Amino acid sequence: MPNSGLSDMSSRKPPREHRMLKIDEVASIKKIELNQTIESFVTKLNEFEADVNRLQNITKKCTGENKDVIQHVDRQAKHISNVLENQRRCIIDDIKQKAKTETERISTIEGDLQHCLKAAKEMERKAKLYIHGSDTSLLSNFQLIKSEVDTFELQDTSISTCSVQFSKYNVPKEELLLLESVFSGNLCGLSENVER
Repeated sequence: MPNSGLSDMSSRKPPREHRMLKIDEVASIKKIELNQTIESFVTKLNEFEADVNRLQNITKKCTGENKDVIQHVDRQAKHISNVLENQRRCIIDDIKQKAKTETERISTIEGDLQHCLKAAKEMERKAKLYIHGSDTSLLSNFQLIKSEVDTFELQDTSISTCSVQFSKYNVPKEELLLLESVFSGNLCGLSENVER
């Protein structure tokens, strides 16, 4: 009788072959699912790799474009710098040349003024000789002065601008009129100065 229970339990277990078949089916299903999972993972990995490659290409393109832009800006900056430097040099050279020309012109004017002063002093000296009676040759004396005046001219005005103040020597009006006629107007207005 006691063996009857064991025999009942063994009779309820599926046969070994059936159990093995069941395990094989489950394993096969799991293998298929695993393969599908792997394929899905590989697919996603390929998609990710493609995205990475695409991003790398975009990065390379952007880097190349940025490099071109940077080089272009650098070239433009150098060009502008060269232009400004050339303009600066031209301005400095122009200023130097104008300064040199102006210095030469001033030197010429200074020389003219010195000559003018010398001529005026000589005129004053000869006038004093006449006024004090040392030289009675009025006409010849002032004709000589007139020749000196006529041969000297400044760039813009004649030596008449350096007129001598004869009025302080109390020269008679008649003699001043004679002087004016000798100078042909170069020292015009002397008689009026005496009257004033």
